[in-house]
Amino acid sequence: MIYNTKSPHIGSCFSCIDILVALYFNILSISPETKKDKDRDIFILSKGHAAPALYAVLAERGFFDKEKLVLKV
Repeated sequence: MIYNTKSPHIGSCFSCIDILVALYFNILSISPETKKDKDRDIFILSKGHAAPALYAVLAERGFFDKEKLVLKV
């Protein structure tokens, strides 16, 4: 995804990917099935240049199809 978009922010993604994986797979009370539940956890990523890392984790967790991450050139 980063390569295809020629984004210069891969370092931002690498610096937080382990935290995002831990949050979405082990800590946060949210899943694709409960994403509209009013009592779910809410995560706000303030590090905007790391958005691709968040998208990759959300896709891996099943919030949306991984094919949406592929840039069609």
